[in-house]
Amino acid sequence: MTVDFESVWSKAREVAGVAGQKTNELVEFSKLKVSILQLTSELGELYKKLGSIYYQQKHNGKTTDEAELLELITSINETHAAIAENETRLSELRKAVKCPVCGTENKQDANFCMGCGAKMENAEKSESANAEKCPICGAVVPHHAKFCSACGCKFEEGKKK
Repeated sequence: MTVDFESVWSKAREVAGVAGQKTNELVEFSKLKVSILQLTSELGELYKKLGSIYYQQKHNGKTTDEAELLELITSINETHAAIAENETRLSELRKAVKCPVCGTENKQDANFCMGCGAKMENAEKSESANAEKCPICGAVVPHHAKFCSACGCKFEEGKKK
């Protein structure tokens, strides 16, 4: 019995590529979750500071520098934006889309939201907007992918179709 070592080696590379990709996704998922927790904590502190300033202003009649308030409000808005960006990335990793009406996460191919019943954007439109094709096998991969999940091809910057 002869063993086709090239075939075995090819399969081993393929399995290792997929395992590596899944590990990277898990690490990225964990980092995003921790980042969201940290940002949420920072947001709480910003709201506390804003509330304290408001209380001092009403209780003691202390006037507040308008620039300080604007700076706090800007920080709050930026923190909200950072949380939303991380949540969007988590949805991408989960292969989910958020309902534009209620924000519930749904499968990418859902026609209607499972939270409110609203009609969802066509999954094909969403997939093509956030995906590209592998130049080797033609598989559809997310725009942020570094490797093809079908053939294991490593992408160079700007080399996807």
